[in-house]
This record gives sequence, structure tokens and C-alpha cells, in this order.
Amino acid sequence: MTNKTSDKSIIDLVIDDHEEVRSLWKQYQSEPDQKAKGDIKDKVVYNVAVHSHAEELVLYAAFEAFMGAKGKELADISRAEHREIKKEYYRLDRLKHTDPNLESEMQRAYDEFNHHAKHEENEILPEFSKSVNEDQLKSLGGAFTMIKTTVPTRPHPSAPDTPGLEALFGTAVAPVDWLRDLFRSLGK
Repeated sequence: MTNKTSDKSIIDLVIDDHEEVRSLWKQYQSEPDQKAKGDIKDKVVYNVAVHSHAEELVLYAAFEAFMGAKGKELADISRAEHREIKKEYYRLDRLKHTDPNLESEMQRAYDEFNHHAKHEENEILPEFSKSVNEDQLKSLGGAFTMIKTTVPTRPHPSAPDTPGLEALFGTAVAPVDWLRDLFRSLGK
């Protein structure tokens, strides 16, 4: 089996995902229509969920594989941050666009995400980049891109986040999430 490579490194792809969520947040803030805000909220939840699952399966596993004990420590810290993010986005996912708490919940969820994203971009990813070469980063980028097509599309804060169990859980729950996404889109 050959490794799928990407034109972009996993670091660039992770940062691109962070920027996409930030862009959606700006759209949300400037959107006057409450229904449209609900649609943007759904896109944010989807993007954060897919990104988080892919990071845990590919990036955090790479931390452990390439960085030894320090990588395990960084992966554990990152998984703990993800647990908090998933809790926030799980709550957010359940809100309707008419919910009076939508604004405050969206703000809280975004703040949690952005805190984690900045921590990754400014501290964790630069440290990781010292442990791998460009070809490895691009190969991981290919794996990251590919895995995003198979992971759950909703946050699951009580799901296991250890690499083997998370992959098994994700395989079982992703089709349910895809059906929920389909029904949500048909209802619009």
C-alpha cells in the first residue's frame, strides 16, 4: 500500500481548516438574518467536527509516532482541548436558529475553538514541524485529506478519543451523522 501524498503539508491543511472556521465566524457575525445564521452555525459545527476527528486520527497519532514521549504529551493535551471543544459544539449543534441562546453559545464555542487553534498554530505545530521532513508532512497531508471523507460530521463528546477506539467508533457513527446531515439539508 502506498502513501497518498498531498500538495500541501498537514500543517498547512490544519491551518486552512482553522481559517475556514474563522471565516465562517465572521460571516455569522455580520449576517442579519437569523435563519441564515442557523445555516452558518450548521456549517461551523460540521467543519469543526470533521476537522477535530481528522486531527485526532492523523495529526495526534503522528505526534506520538514522530516525537516520542513529547509527542504523546502534546497529543494528550490536544485531545483534552478537543474534548472541551466537542462539548461546546455538541450543545451548539442542538440549538435551532430561533433559540435565544444561539448567540452566546456560538460565541462560547467559537472562543473555545479559536483558543485551541491559536495554541496549535503558535506552539504545537511549530514544535511538531521540527520532528518531520517536508515529504512526511505532505504524506500526512494526504492522509488528513482522505480521512476527512470518512469521519463523523457531528461532535461526539462522550466518544472514546484514544486512536484505535476513536477510529472504530467513527466508523460506526459516521453513517448516522451522514444521514442526519442529509435530513437536515432536505429540511431547508
